Amino acid sequence: MIGLIEDLSPSNKIYLAAHSIAGLIGTWICQHFQDKIGGYASIEGNLTEPDSYYSSLPIDYDKEEFFKKFTSSVYEKARSRVDFRRYLGSIYFADVDAMMAWGQSVKDFVQGDRPGMEFLALDCPKLYIWGDKDTPLATQKFIREHGVPNVYLEGIGHWPMIEVPERLYDVVGSFFNAPK
Repeated sequence: MIGLIEDLSPSNKIYLAAHSIAGLIGTWICQHFQDKIGGYASIEGNLTEPDSYYSSLPIDYDKEEFFKKFTSSVYEKARSRVDFRRYLGSIYFADVDAMMAWGQSVKDFVQGDRPGMEFLALDCPKLYIWGDKDTPLATQKFIREHGVPNVYLEGIGHWPMIEVPERLYDVVGSFFNAPK
């Protein structure tokens, strides 16, 4: 990602949006480019250890158990939520070995709310966008106690780009276009 950004935008400001576990990658990119970041929007990104509930599943299971547990958990939520139905469909195209490797690689990193502390330490315009349907209580508490710059989308789950796309992209666009 860093090489791609350097090739495509060697001298322009960078505006970055990341979702879910990719929020870790977004924060790392911001750390790397520092002053070049014009704005960073983390959409339901990982701030606390409980945020990695799905991405941490590989830690406790072998490959077959993991895939069965993961898909059955998502299936249960998909029974009543369209966002999870779309997610369930995507799982079958994913590489299970890559999912397992990613879960193992973030295990130690998420300890002690490290992702949230690194997000807060970023010296660039940043915004955390979240809904209350799926955001763990520990993360909601972290946002309040640490004064995380945020936009709260009441009644929205983990995929606001599916549930309320116009509203989400209005928030992101307004943030990126605001004078800094």
